[in-house]
Amino acid sequence: MLRRIERVTEVASRGLCFVGAVALSVLMVALTVVDVTLRQFAEAVPGAFELVTLGMRILVPLAMPYAFWIGGHVAVELLVDRLPRRLRAAVVAAGLAVSGTVMGLLTWASSLRALDAWRYGDITGDLGLPEIVNWLPLIAGSALSVPVIAVLLAGQIAIAAGSRAAVTVTDDRP
Repeated sequence: MLRRIERVTEVASRGLCFVGAVALSVLMVALTVVDVTLRQFAEAVPGAFELVTLGMRILVPLAMPYAFWIGGHVAVELLVDRLPRRLRAAVVAAGLAVSGTVMGLLTWASSLRALDAWRYGDITGDLGLPEIVNWLPLIAGSALSVPVIAVLLAGQIAIAAGSRAAVTVTDDRP
């Protein structure tokens, strides 16, 4: 059962990361190339800076769940890697519990801020986009990070309890 949940979690986090990659490609790279090219002809893309910033605000939070999934975040492994397998799993589980709590709080706090922006009708400075557009990716990324972390936490707890062999997320891949 845990393996099936892990697979669904991986697919969901990878899909969200893909959306972030599209934001990187379109809003950040392509738009910057077009803007720089147009400047050679004394023109520019209106709101280019705002759109590139929006791309970053989409990319980073939507990639967070997948970064958690693959262990792509910053980690200090010098000491933890030397611990016995079950103790190492317990330490990793504790770190995941803290991370899950932080992501839950981030989801809650950013949701409150997004609701305020929606209620007050806040808009962006250059293009007049609804400010909530800047908050939705953060809410989505941090919210999906919580179940991703929960699945990883369950796996580490199972390893720490000795009821599951240590695996990595790449074990199921061809």
